[in-house]
Amino acid sequence: MDAKELLSRPWKIWCCLLDVKQKVAALKSLTEKASVAFGPEAEPVSHSRNMTAMQDAIIRLSEAREEEARLNEVYMNAALEIGLVINRVPDMVMRQFLEKRYLEFMSIADAANALGHCERWGRQKHNEAVEAVQEILDTDPPEFLSMSPETA
Repeated sequence: MDAKELLSRPWKIWCCLLDVKQKVAALKSLTEKASVAFGPEAEPVSHSRNMTAMQDAIIRLSEAREEEARLNEVYMNAALEIGLVINRVPDMVMRQFLEKRYLEFMSIADAANALGHCERWGRQKHNEAVEAVQEILDTDPPEFLSMSPETA
């Protein structure tokens, strides 16, 4: 695994997690509308009314919440692993830059500005930092890389 692929892993998982959160919100809204229509104060439901749509929505909501919890755990593990790799970078400024870029999801320009530098400095520091991470991965890879990674 190369350094950029490893460092960008939390972002990819975060994007998937946001998609699942939107799905949960939509399904929750759908089931709330259905429960209001079929709740205890509503008119009695005739036996000819199709209840499977509401049941399907509730099942899909439950599955989406389970997927959200799983992705949340995968994201937290990926962020922790990236943090462990970043902490092994010898230069403190590079570590700070990498944290802002890959754990706080700042752009290169924003991460450089947060550290009091210009975008040009940020691009240069980014290249140096990625090379430092690649060197760490090549010379002494962390243990979690040898395990089978969970994919999002």
